[in-house]
Amino acid sequence: MVLYNDLDETKKIALSNDLDDKLSVQKAKLNLLLDCIEKTNQTIQLFDINLIDEQSLQIFNKNFKLLLELQMNLDYLSYNISNLTYLKQLLVNIPVNYANENQIKTYNKLADKCEKALYLTNICVDNIISEYKEAPQLDIDIHAAQATVPLATDVSSQNNKTHDESISQTPNTITNNNVLLISEIQNKVFLPYSIKELNEIFKQNKKYNSLKEVIEDKYILPLDKYKNPFISRFKEAYSLMRIRENASIIDSINLALDVTFNSLLNPAIITACKNLDELDIYLDCLSSNELDKFDIFEIKYEIRPSKHIKPKGV
Repeated sequence: MVLYNDLDETKKIALSNDLDDKLSVQKAKLNLLLDCIEKTNQTIQLFDINLIDEQSLQIFNKNFKLLLELQMNLDYLSYNISNLTYLKQLLVNIPVNYANENQIKTYNKLADKCEKALYLTNICVDNIISEYKEAPQLDIDIHAAQATVPLATDVSSQNNKTHDESISQTPNTITNNNVLLISEIQNKVFLPYSIKELNEIFKQNKKYNSLKEVIEDKYILPLDKYKNPFISRFKEAYSLMRIRENASIIDSINLALDVTFNSLLNPAIITACKNLDELDIYLDCLSSNELDKFDIFEIKYEIRPSKHIKPKGV
């Protein structure tokens, strides 16, 4: 792959073929990793936080660690593919029998860099694929678990047949709610919503008889859903990207990994965000310690009162 002297037609063809072969190998490995990432992520997404036990948690942690390593190696492969593509472009632009010293030097420098990166990447990818094949899997009913769909704002996934029941029969007490309430006292999370959103869901789904039923089903969630913030941040961020933003699996995983380790981010806030822009605005306010500037919706907490133990002898 490296040039040592002037380039003749035979050598140029051989080098070009060699680059094509290396590109094909890297692209094949990339596609294999994408498949592994998708299946590992599926295991993580279907993990039921309410059925958590020590063994399941260990399996989850191993799969999450595996996902991080797969994603890292995916970046390595993408880097190699980019460099090999550029290297071939350099080769195409080097004239046969008239290559100058600078052209050869530029080509050789990148070629040497590529050779080292390819060697290390191939070892890493082969190791992570072996690790993937040996990774323990959760005992999950995939078809049943896949019935779990994210937040109600994804109206397109609802039944497309509208029903004609009059919404005007809904109690007048239902109005726009611009508050995210995270209540330890009630052990529930109350998500913000607008009447427009409720109406859209109501019209698109026959199972609801009133807007109140929509609220109770879609906008009031058990607090236990977030009892493991680490797992919840990953799953809620992935859902936001994949479902509400219609992003690719890889882009969705990237965002999820970005926020998973942010211990200051309550995962219920991710659920309350209607789109990525809202989450980005909140994260900006959070990082700058200016949460008072976040005005998309209000965030309130109901905390259980702490128990005070009366000292003996008092």
